[in-house]
Amino acid sequence: MKNQFTHILITIAVLFSSSKMNAQLPLSANYTYSTGTSGSLSTDMNGNPIDMTTQKSLGAPALSQTLATLDIGFDFYFMGTRYTQHTPTVRGVSTLGWATPLSATPNYNTAYTAPVLHPFWTASGFNTGAGPNLRTKVVGTAPNRCMVFEWRTTMVGSFNGNPPTSPGGNTPDFIYQMRLYETTGAIEYVYGQMQIPSSYTGAALLGAIGWVNNSNPARDNNLSSITSLSSYAATTSLASANVTAINASAPGAIPGLAAGRFFRWIPSVPSAPTSLVFSGVVLH
Repeated sequence: MKNQFTHILITIAVLFSSSKMNAQLPLSANYTYSTGTSGSLSTDMNGNPIDMTTQKSLGAPALSQTLATLDIGFDFYFMGTRYTQHTPTVRGVSTLGWATPLSATPNYNTAYTAPVLHPFWTASGFNTGAGPNLRTKVVGTAPNRCMVFEWRTTMVGSFNGNPPTSPGGNTPDFIYQMRLYETTGAIEYVYGQMQIPSSYTGAALLGAIGWVNNSNPARDNNLSSITSLSSYAATTSLASANVTAINASAPGAIPGLAAGRFFRWIPSVPSAPTSLVFSGVVLH
């Protein structure tokens, strides 16, 4: 009977372990998606204050080029893989690790060598403008830190393709943040002003919001794409992914991206079993 009891305990441990492993499989269905209008550029979702005023501008290259690979500041787990660095671009995209996106145009149906996180992935060109532009900071304390990366960019086409230089012309057209959370593995995008300037006369601004994991033969359940900026629905299906969820050309606020809008993905973490009761077990 003692051997039977030991077998029961081993079986329970294996079942729990299997459940936990399944919850950590690299599937986008294991991420809980939410959105709302209560986001703040000055506070993360844990209540930690975010003050970017003391952070230096990273001095990004012109237009759509890539910054240097940056340290996240802690171990960040995404789809079951640990990452310690990310590589952002001026175009509103950042890859986990050192690889850069292979496509300037939003595209879910292609092979990437690293996960692509994109709060504002568009094919339009951007300038970083004068003053603070691209900045990063880690807030909070271990094990609940948050890495914040902030974009402050202007559209090429406004100001004749040049960044504003006058004292009153340094306000960026777009201000938004990507946040990665320690321990929970949560991903969050938060938006401030998102405004096409009155001087802009270029093509429509088209783009995608979401994330896609690195190359996988089964692309479904390997991505999360915001399908609409009116319903704010998200999909894990390649066939339903929308590379033009951002669609605006008229001067003014981008429809659906008012200040305070946030998109958030939190991976599921199984709870440890409690109150286990065994009855009718006799040891000899």
